[in-house]
Amino acid sequence: MNSPGSVARPAVIVLGPPGAGKSTLALGLCARFPRLGHLAPRRFLLEERQKGTELAASAFAILETQPLLPEEFFADVAAELAARGAFECGLVFEGLPVTVRQAELLWDRILGDSKLRVVTFVVSVTESTMHTRAGLRLSCEMCERAGRVAVEIRDADQCPVCGGPLVRRAEDSSERLVARLHAWRYELVLQPHFRAPESGGVFQEAREPSPVVAAPGRALVAPPPARPDEGVVGRSGRAG
Repeated sequence: MNSPGSVARPAVIVLGPPGAGKSTLALGLCARFPRLGHLAPRRFLLEERQKGTELAASAFAILETQPLLPEEFFADVAAELAARGAFECGLVFEGLPVTVRQAELLWDRILGDSKLRVVTFVVSVTESTMHTRAGLRLSCEMCERAGRVAVEIRDADQCPVCGGPLVRRAEDSSERLVARLHAWRYELVLQPHFRAPESGGVFQEAREPSPVVAAPGRALVAPPPARPDEGVVGRSGRAG
């Protein structure tokens, strides 16, 4: 892993529909490279709610009336974290950006840094799998706040890992799953911003059931995610 101020800080973007495994991949990367700053929208909001912040109260109030937060919300959050030095050694954005507009905001505020090298992982599953995984899962907020990889739980009262209460995520309601799937399909529009050969960004995609890696100018059978400091990181990718 490169030290702060070096010329190859990784900016890893993990995208995918609900239930695709974004958290598993992002947390795995952060466990292997603990100096990476990790921004996961759900985990961030759970941590803020635990602290009782006004930001969390505002976000959850918005989510009571609409399925997604405004595009500027997490762009502002990411910029504030960057200003505090959270991404000095690189970053992992889990499920961000969601739209082209949000990609542009993140590019202007963070990802356009010439010392960052953008690597995009897209984890894709079928719509049927998404509904099966996300629509039926139960979550332990204590484990999520602690950054533990969730185990698949369908019918229980307590988390088998920490003993905490299990809840069904509000964002996994039928209405919100449809909205999130729509947002994911809209993400397909922005993917070329991260993988266009002229941008130099690196793009890897894993599809169900036969993972395939797609990078500028080549396609390979997908291996486990390569280390950001072992040749995966290319020239800086652009987001518009």
